Amino acid sequence: SKEFKGTKGQWELIGNEIHCNNLLVGYATNSFFKNSTNDTEAKSNALLMSKAPEMLEALQFFVNNNMLSVIGEEVAERLINEILE
Repeated sequence: SKEFKGTKGQWELIGNEIHCNNLLVGYATNSFFKNSTNDTEAKSNALLMSKAPEMLEALQFFVNNNMLSVIGEEVAERLINEILE
């Protein structure tokens, strides 16, 4: 069975950085050329990324428990497969 190959553990948002197991696993900015530590857009992007493992887990739960419509299940299964490639 396919499994998540990314950093396992609880992802945590610190500023606009994503940490897991005391390691930096991601950083979000709204511009490649500027430091946006206090930037609302960058923090929002980082928050979304930090929640990705939980969203994957929720999608898998809904699919495994037949809790989605046919169309919703097709979309969820496609996303899960793309993430777990």
